[in-house]
Amino acid sequence: MKQNILALTILCLCISSIPLSSAQEQTLPCTFRMMDGFYECFLNAVSTPNNELWNFAFTGTHIAGQSNAGVTRLNIQGSRSYFIIRQAFTTFVNLRVYSFTAPIAGNVMRFQADAFQNANMLEQIIINGAGLNTIFPNALIGAPNLQVLNLQNNLLTSLPNSLLDLSYRLTTCNLMQNQLTEIHQTFFARTTNITNINLNNNQLTSLPQILLSQTRLIVQFHAQSNQINAIGRRFLDNLNALTTLNLLGNACVSQNFPNINSGNINDVHTALQNCYNNYGGSVEPRSFRMNLRGMMTLWREDGTLVGRL
Repeated sequence: MKQNILALTILCLCISSIPLSSAQEQTLPCTFRMMDGFYECFLNAVSTPNNELWNFAFTGTHIAGQSNAGVTRLNIQGSRSYFIIRQAFTTFVNLRVYSFTAPIAGNVMRFQADAFQNANMLEQIIINGAGLNTIFPNALIGAPNLQVLNLQNNLLTSLPNSLLDLSYRLTTCNLMQNQLTEIHQTFFARTTNITNINLNNNQLTSLPQILLSQTRLIVQFHAQSNQINAIGRRFLDNLNALTTLNLLGNACVSQNFPNINSGNINDVHTALQNCYNNYGGSVEPRSFRMNLRGMMTLWREDGTLVGRL
């Protein structure tokens, strides 16, 4: 009996030490084509196993005069993928767009911790309707040139606060049709070049005071069809480029402001008054003054006295 156990143990150790075999490698057949100004690898109706240890090799016949180095978009449609195919960024070193759309029903995807490792040239990430439910904080660290992040129609309930910390060139962030209940006040703090944010059709209940404090170039902000009942009074401070604020279908306001300018910004603040009043349960203290005797006087934004210290 002891000999049998020993033999079984040795066998298990031997199996565990065997390197990945060809059975754990999957060939992904590309249709190489010119489409929408991109030379792309188009994948349709493929399925990647639910195991991150698999290796993937892209195959197919290039258009005359083209090679892997010329591929600028990976376009995956009607497929099942459980995670980002990281080998794409070492096979197609000049990849600009990673697009995964129209997956088969029931797909559930996640970003690995280093999902976009080696994606130095990547400018657009489009993961649409893929059942994406998990993103690690450093998932985008390998994509410093990212300009468009489109994660529309997924299953995200939360986002790492630091997800966009290195996305200095980001201009568009589309998170509509997820299940987000909150956006941390510093989520967009490093995205100083962003112009368009879409949070439509989530479950947000408030918009933090300084959510957009660093997004001075933002032109459009959409948060339609959420459950927003409170907005920080300083939410719109210094957003001189903002022209569109869409808050239709929310609890404290249901209005779209499509032509914001210096002449009507006060009307926008008036329309948001209930939202301001609900933020933190009261109007937030903002101004501090010192009198000549060294006593500190604390005032609310509306001019009423809070107290003296």
